[in-house]
Amino acid sequence: MAVADYLSVTRASVKRGLVSGVWTSFPIDTPAFTDDGLLIEAARTNSIRNSSMQGAAVGVIGSGGALPTNWGIAGGTGLTVEVVEIAVRKGLDAIAIRLSGTTGSTFALISFETASAIAASEGQVRTHATFYELGGGSLSNISAVRHELSQAGGAGSTQTVFTPDTTLSRRIATRTMPASTTFAIPRVVLAYSSGVEIDVTLWIAAPQEELGAKASSPIRTTGTAATRAADDITLSDLAFFKDGQPGTIFAEFVVGDPSENLTAVYFNDGTTNNRIQVGIWGATGQGWGFVVDGALGQASLLAGPALAAGDTCRIALAFAENNMRAAVNGTLSILDTSAAVPTGIDRCRIGGSSTTLSVLNASLRNIGYRSRRLSDAELVAWSGASLAAGVALGILTMGDLALKLGDSYLMMSGV
Repeated sequence: MAVADYLSVTRASVKRGLVSGVWTSFPIDTPAFTDDGLLIEAARTNSIRNSSMQGAAVGVIGSGGALPTNWGIAGGTGLTVEVVEIAVRKGLDAIAIRLSGTTGSTFALISFETASAIAASEGQVRTHATFYELGGGSLSNISAVRHELSQAGGAGSTQTVFTPDTTLSRRIATRTMPASTTFAIPRVVLAYSSGVEIDVTLWIAAPQEELGAKASSPIRTTGTAATRAADDITLSDLAFFKDGQPGTIFAEFVVGDPSENLTAVYFNDGTTNNRIQVGIWGATGQGWGFVVDGALGQASLLAGPALAAGDTCRIALAFAENNMRAAVNGTLSILDTSAAVPTGIDRCRIGGSSTTLSVLNASLRNIGYRSRRLSDAELVAWSGASLAAGVALGILTMGDLALKLGDSYLMMSGV
């Protein structure tokens, strides 16, 4: 059996994830097993209506060539702008645009939407993410390439200055929209001096603008804004779990936005009254284990230093009556000696406490369960290593659960 056979997955749309370095589509209601684990995300909308290069045509702009529908160019006085190629690169729709000639201004700006298409307002946190690659020519006489999220009605922009190279790479700009904002404008800007020669070809792929503080997986649009539905994933069988008894749960995952509460594994009774969960506590960015019994918090355990987006978090939470402790990446939490083990737990959600609350928005690599309260030394060893190490160390034995959320798995059953 495959790992997917142990998961119940609901997602009302396709989604994309990296598999062997290529952005691959996963059908409706199927888990997105990527190079980095099981990608679990909340719903997001790409507000850029045309990320798939619809309407683009090869040739010089104004002489047969055309930018994708809704895209535009400003500045660039004196330059010839040419669509060189339209292709799929690493699974993403992409376009190669060449700018060449003697500059008659100080910038060329390519916008990926019209100025009044993406409604936005003051205080919203929005993110623009687009892939770029140097496709030809050089950056000679170009002083900066800026990936930007700007706005209509407000002032300024958020910029990510970068140097395109021959690898297709995603650039991200996140902005809290300022006062008077009415619309968001995602774009890329090339800056230079007037009166110099430039000749550069830039690949642009899968532009995306979304509401939220972190870029999500690419959402393909073909003429209108499109929404990727949320992942709703649970374990399909909890026969291994010993309700009301001592135990230890383990999770290894990639940290999404550490300023938010994130949940990797969430054992519960269908309410928030009885639960055991592990993840990230957004107030501190630390790994976190949390136990609730009868709607009363029993243990709230933090361990290790604050983690950053993209870090790996390995957390093991051991629970027994008046004896609960967590370990994160090899560092122990305090010991809680006045905590009760909840009862009535009959389900387990992974990657969030719901489809909208404390969603991981990143990859979950491994989960595990041991039907006893591990020793402190075992907690340190397991959280400091990996799921496989738990098996090798004898921490996991027959009767336990161990799932590697990728191309292989280990499921042990027995007494």
